[in-house]
Amino acid sequence: MIGVARFCRTRSHWLLAFYLIFNLAACGSEGDEPSSGGASSSSSSSSSSSSSSSSGFTCSSCVGLILNEAVSSNSEFKDEDGDSEDWFEIHNHSNNPVRLAGWSVSDDELEPQKWQFPDITLDAGGYLVVWASDKDRSEPGRPLHANFKISSSGETLYLFENGTLKQFLHIEGLRTGTSVGLSEVSKSTVYYDQPTPGAANSAREYRGVLNGLVEFSDKGGITEASMVMLNGAEANQTIRYTLDGSVPNENSPVYQGAIFLTKNTAIRARIFADGYIPSVVQSRTFLVGARHDIPVVTLEADPLDFFDTEYGIYVLGPKYEPMPPNYGANFWQDWEREIHFAFYEPDGALGTEFSAGVQIFGGYTRSFAQKALAIYARSRYGVDKFDYRFFPQLSYKKFEHLVLRASGNDWMRTMLRDRAFTTLMEGSGLDYQAGRAVAVYLNGEYWGLHNLREKVNEAFLNSKHDVKKKDVTILEANAEVVEGSNEEYLALIDYVSKTDPELPEFYSTVAEQVDIENFIAYQVVQIFIANDDWPVRNIKYWKTPKTKWRWILYDTDFGFGLYERNVQKNSLAYATAANAMGANVNNPPWSTLLLRRLLQNPQFRQQFINYFADQLNTRFLPSNVAAVVERLADEIRTEIPLQKARWGGQRSTWNWESEIQSLITYGNARPNYVWQHLRQYFGLSDPHNLSVTALNTAMGSVQVNSVAVAQESWSGQYFAEVPITVTAVPKAGYRFSHWEGDITSADRTLSVSLVEDLNLTPVFVAE
Repeated sequence: MIGVARFCRTRSHWLLAFYLIFNLAACGSEGDEPSSGGASSSSSSSSSSSSSSSSGFTCSSCVGLILNEAVSSNSEFKDEDGDSEDWFEIHNHSNNPVRLAGWSVSDDELEPQKWQFPDITLDAGGYLVVWASDKDRSEPGRPLHANFKISSSGETLYLFENGTLKQFLHIEGLRTGTSVGLSEVSKSTVYYDQPTPGAANSAREYRGVLNGLVEFSDKGGITEASMVMLNGAEANQTIRYTLDGSVPNENSPVYQGAIFLTKNTAIRARIFADGYIPSVVQSRTFLVGARHDIPVVTLEADPLDFFDTEYGIYVLGPKYEPMPPNYGANFWQDWEREIHFAFYEPDGALGTEFSAGVQIFGGYTRSFAQKALAIYARSRYGVDKFDYRFFPQLSYKKFEHLVLRASGNDWMRTMLRDRAFTTLMEGSGLDYQAGRAVAVYLNGEYWGLHNLREKVNEAFLNSKHDVKKKDVTILEANAEVVEGSNEEYLALIDYVSKTDPELPEFYSTVAEQVDIENFIAYQVVQIFIANDDWPVRNIKYWKTPKTKWRWILYDTDFGFGLYERNVQKNSLAYATAANAMGANVNNPPWSTLLLRRLLQNPQFRQQFINYFADQLNTRFLPSNVAAVVERLADEIRTEIPLQKARWGGQRSTWNWESEIQSLITYGNARPNYVWQHLRQYFGLSDPHNLSVTALNTAMGSVQVNSVAVAQESWSGQYFAEVPITVTAVPKAGYRFSHWEGDITSADRTLSVSLVEDLNLTPVFVAE
């Protein structure tokens, strides 16, 4: 059985070969006379299955061109544009070449010339695939595209020679991954669970497709149910099921009555009938007596897909390096397997479920016992988007990818480090992954605490900025291409490297191409948290033709002294070193060049210093950092004993509360050192206090640089050498009158150099 399973799982290799074959299948000699064949018949179907006994073709016509196979829901094969279009296949069943001039295919019997073949020749025994894409392409020697699509709900294709109907093929009841075509043996219409574009039809034939669904008596997840009942089979149909995560097959147990639950149980079931392709697999995990304060994710997957020595994605496998991170191991391969995913809200409600693709995710942390999983929406599994509000704070709820992250390098430490730093930057304008702590079960076994995250790619940016995915350029590290082209960025770096930064046009030229506010916010947070795994790594930036370069905050696990715990670290010097290749740093020149050069520009330098001070006065305050950490810690506190019981073998001395406290302690001490680093690097004097007092918040607010002050009293520190901007902002129905305090002025906006402490009060009056 394992040998058969492995053979079936290598389909992706020969599917690629078929694609290459059928894109070249139209090449042949011209000038031969065409031959023909065809007759007609009918088809029948029911609500739970589809079947057909004829296609308009009989064995007495086993010569000439035939409509040999068709797919109305394709997700496995891609055309030259990378699109998974439907397709149909023409086969020259004769012993002679057939010239295709005069032949046509239509989805309307009354429009025989709807799509005409080009004047090419199909060799004897040859196969030719035509994409039913509505792209209408018929250039000889190139992939062919009809000017219509095949309806997924079913329709009929007609093959004509010089306007005369030769054959029709009825397409009905197909689902993704199945096809309809002509039997190699009987020439009657049959169904296939392995489409073979550009090649002979499979020898494994079926009379139809079962499209019914197994129904469970319980929604799954955390349950008090003692038994589960299955329903959905019709007469002459059987439900078969498994309890170990494997996909039910014809040898699996037959459902004959209630399944009793005595422990956590993953049930996978599908409907079978003799001669029919079984229904899609339905899956549920039942957690008996489990308790969680966070959402629960249940995963069902074939154990071989995860743990087979040769094939499993979660194991070392036969060819790995013995030292971590075990390069060559199975988990370093870009293998994708199918998985069923269900999400339960903290109150136990089933939020959503779907089948999807799964891959191991991450870098060095792949070698950890608990690994990150990337989840992919693909049509071949059932959905091309995950449509659910996993992250209530986001304005969108459709995702093409998700990540179940095991906290990266922060695994078995705080388990929330990266989420804490990105949460800290809410409202900053930076792009970062939304996150949510979840308890994960795999085939009924507790698999530990994970952070459900968005995945950084073009779909992520499409959701956040409504940009077209095809227009997005994403680069990483030293202008390495993830998507698009790096030519524009390399030209920018060339300009920055060769132009005097103190020239006035230097700033304006760079600002035309770079979102300066975004770049500063990105640099400032990385410097503040002292991310040791940056900037040579974990750097991604993007643009479109209509947007500037922007940076994405992600993978900040090394922040706040993950390993070295050095709260005094001068990360500003680290992030601006011209050639930091010493014993304690490893940043090559390219990784700091853009910031280094921009900081030599007076306008940028002032903007950078003031923004850094703004953040130190607000979101980087120890009280704010502690509040973020404590809020996230409270979410998972009751989960930590379960996580330790599941994965604590490798970290038997793990003290989670101590790890959380170390994060807060670091956040308490860090700002004072960063103020010192700013003074040292830029040659600044000690900062002075700006105080806004007696603010009537019902009438207005105050904007201090990038900080919106909306409380009655507020204070922050700023440097005398760097002027700040203070603006009174009246609310509707009021107007600004004047400033009181250490400055009396009727100017709504003040430019102030803090050579000493300063107190201001804005006065608003009704209009």
